[in-house]
This record gives sequence, structure tokens and C-alpha cells, in this order.
Amino acid sequence: MKKHILIAFVLLLSFGLIFAQGPEKKVWNNGSIDYLPLGTKLRLENETLNPEAGAIFYSFNFTDSQPYNEPVVLDEEGQFWLSYATQDAFGTISPVKHYTAIVDGTAPELKHLIHNTYYIDENQNLYFTSDTNLIIWGEDTGSGTENLFVRINDSEYIDFIDEGMINLSDDHEDGAYQLESYLVDRVGNTSATTSQLVYLDNTAPEVEMEISPDTIILNDEVFSAPTTLLSFTANDEGSGVKDIFVSINGAEFASVQGDYVVPEIGENTVRFYAVDNLGNKSDVKEVSFSNALSLPETELYLEIE
Repeated sequence: MKKHILIAFVLLLSFGLIFAQGPEKKVWNNGSIDYLPLGTKLRLENETLNPEAGAIFYSFNFTDSQPYNEPVVLDEEGQFWLSYATQDAFGTISPVKHYTAIVDGTAPELKHLIHNTYYIDENQNLYFTSDTNLIIWGEDTGSGTENLFVRINDSEYIDFIDEGMINLSDDHEDGAYQLESYLVDRVGNTSATTSQLVYLDNTAPEVEMEISPDTIILNDEVFSAPTTLLSFTANDEGSGVKDIFVSINGAEFASVQGDYVVPEIGENTVRFYAVDNLGNKSDVKEVSFSNALSLPETELYLEIE
């Protein structure tokens, strides 16, 4: 009678969690060791073993050996060690076999880094331009990240694990975009879906200048009062206006925070533009006028009849 009885070692995966994205729980080997999902069952089988002829014994994590009656449930993360063998009715033990693996029950964590220009306002709204790159990756201390799924608004999920970067190119119109993502590791652990609302803003502010008091036009020339007051306003529907820059009569552009009084009497040329919080710059506008209106002297004539 043969004393060595074949033992089959089978890994059964328990599917206690069902994810909306439907990843499959699985075994993954990194080239040297298996990674198993949390809840995996270790089942020892010997279909040809007659219970009267012998029994299966095992040791889990170096405990004393004990008869095998039911699958061993892996309910803790980390590495484990299993030893198993058969012992026949006369006390002869087959060669002991060993198995070790790592239990991974933690999903990857989404990490990101924003490259190039972005702006966060006081309400924590996030603004991008088409030059902004959102670099994304999954951090996983177990089996490692296998998939990084992202969708924009209501589009289909796309795996960005190889690209690792999201960019709202010039093909996208300015406005709000909902980014949703989730990650899956190599044994099927799936993270919760994270959502981030971002605003794309490639449009520069609209800027205007008002001269007070109102100007007049004489012979196609624009005239203002000697104490001309210049007011600058800008509007931006995206990230908001950051600054207005003004140059008068060829001087360097400087930021203007309030109304501005023209310091010189004579011909004046004012150039100005606005910048939003993402660096979008409006075209430079130019207005020329004179605050030195000169009228001819009035003469007095005497008429005697």
C-alpha cells in the first residue's frame, strides 16, 4: 500500500464584497510570492484519502499541527505561513509541504500633483487652464495599483494607469468639469470613488477705462478736463480678476488699485490690460486724449450808434 497520498491545495476566493465597477478578486504573483485578497479561503483536499486510512494535518503560522476539518479563512492582512501533510493510520507522515503568501485587503489610495498654473479661490474651487496637468497615481503598499479609472463628466471610465496625467486640452470649452476616479489593485481591492469639480478657464478678463468728467470731441480730437480722473474696471467670469496694469505716456506698466489722476497736462496716451488669477492676459487697450483744451480769447468790441 502506498504511504504517500496526493494532497491538492486549492485557493478559494470569497466574494463578500460586490463593487459597482465589478472588479474580480484574484491571486497575483510578483515573481516570488503570491498576493491574495482578504477573505481568501485555504482548502486542503485529498479526494482519494479514505478517512479510515489517514487524515490531513496542518499548521498555520507555526502553531501546533491540528486535523484539517474546514477551509482556513484569511481574515487578517500580512504574510502567513501554512504547513500541511497527511498522516496514515499507522502514524506515518507524508513529506510536509509549505505555502506562504501575503494577504492584501486594502485598496490603493489616489494621489495627485498639479503641474503648471492652477488657482484655488476662497470657496476652495479649483481652476485650471489647458496648460495645467493633473498628475495622478495610486499609492498601494500591498500588491500595487493595477488600474486607475477616470471619467470626465458623464463619459465612460478610462484607465489612466499608463498615462498618469489628466489634461483639459484646448478642445474643451471653458466651464465646470466633474472628474471622478477609482483605483483597483492587483488582487481586486477597489477604492471608493472620489470626485473633484474643476473649472477650466482659458479666457482673459474684460477691461475698461472710464474718464471723468466725460470727454468731448472737437475736430475729431478727444478732450478731457485738466483734472482728469481715470477709473479702471475688469470682469472675469472664471478664476476672477487678479490685477489691472496701466502705462501712461510710455511709462512702465504698473498695477493700479484705484482711481488714477493724470499727472500731466497735454496730450496723453493710456495703455492698459488685465490679468486673471490663472495668468490669462487681456489684449492691451490704448486711449489717447488731451486735458489741455485751449480756447481762443474773447475780444471786446465797442459799438456806438
